[in-house]
Amino acid sequence: ASAGGVGPGALAARFLSLPGPARRRLLGSLTTEELGALEADLDGRVRESLEDWCRYALSDVGQAPAARALIDSVITAAKDGSPMLVDGLYWRAVYSDAPDQARRDYLRITVEFAQSPRAEWALLRLAQLEFSRGGRAAAKRHVDRLLLDHPDGATRTQAQYLLGRLLIEDGAMVRGCASLAEAKQRAAPGEIELQNQIAYAQRACGSAAIAADSVRLDSLRADSVRAEMQRTAAAVATAPKKAK
Repeated sequence: ASAGGVGPGALAARFLSLPGPARRRLLGSLTTEELGALEADLDGRVRESLEDWCRYALSDVGQAPAARALIDSVITAAKDGSPMLVDGLYWRAVYSDAPDQARRDYLRITVEFAQSPRAEWALLRLAQLEFSRGGRAAAKRHVDRLLLDHPDGATRTQAQYLLGRLLIEDGAMVRGCASLAEAKQRAAPGEIELQNQIAYAQRACGSAAIAADSVRLDSLRADSVRAEMQRTAAAVATAPKKAK
């Protein structure tokens, strides 16, 4: 059922008077036209409730079908190029059962809406998606762009973790382990799952660390030998020559 023909202004007032769970239920009852009118009246507040709904549904599998239906309505109601459209595309990709559809939505966000706050997260999810499908080269391209375009972004820790795994799988152990070490240093105290993932990935770094230390030790020894040879040569050059 829809909101029952309530006018746009009255619908906005009703929406604002409701607590979060009730707002979710109201959004799920609206027609596409009502969603569009409500977004026009309230600007970003409908998007905030959409995100609230989607995050709620992520923790409750039974809510996923209703969330997908709402997301489809949001995409239909949204104006071209609007933040509401970007949010709809992003959440449709998150909830998609079809990897190719999710990939298209994420790519569209990163190409058409590169300045949107969602672009950073879309790049991360693209990289994760490609990595899960075995596309390491594509995953690394997305991670590299993510770190270049958003060096201080909210996804930096996860990007460094994924980059570390990609590098290790490609045999670049020292660089990969350095990336994992940065991810570990950046991980927030509350990111327990990510911390565990980093720690698990770092198990491959024991031998790499030993190898790296060995390379550094050999380098130091070589530098010491060169320095000693240079000192000897200098001493010989400056020593007084014996008269014949």
